[in-house]
Amino acid sequence: MLRILVVALVLLAAATVWLSNVRQMKRPPDVATVLPEPLALPLVQLTDQHGNDFTTPELEGGYTFLFFGFTNCPDICPLTLQTLANIESDLIERGADLPGVVFISVDSERDTPDRIQRYLSNFSSAFNGVTGPPEELQPLLST
Repeated sequence: MLRILVVALVLLAAATVWLSNVRQMKRPPDVATVLPEPLALPLVQLTDQHGNDFTTPELEGGYTFLFFGFTNCPDICPLTLQTLANIESDLIERGADLPGVVFISVDSERDTPDRIQRYLSNFSSAFNGVTGPPEELQPLLST
């Protein structure tokens, strides 16, 4: 019985060391765009996942990741949103301030506020989703 306990403790210690090393080996992104100065966002009027008005001045005063996509996106959108949810969890564990995440649907014909809300609930309850007619989205897309 003592041998089993010793082997189990050794395996537990090895697994702990291995997991610690794996977490430290996370590579920085291969590609990133660093802007020398923040860009001013154009004023647009959109609708959030709760059916409320959303304007770009609501983004002032903090950091926010804006992600453009659509709920029928087969791979890149869910992968990116899951990555952002994982980052959010990691930051919560560290006690860090969380940046906002706003999913901007570019498919306003299909992506209703209710559909966006259901979609984002698969990733994080803290994520916001917005959409609007193409003429309102265009200034953001060309920034």
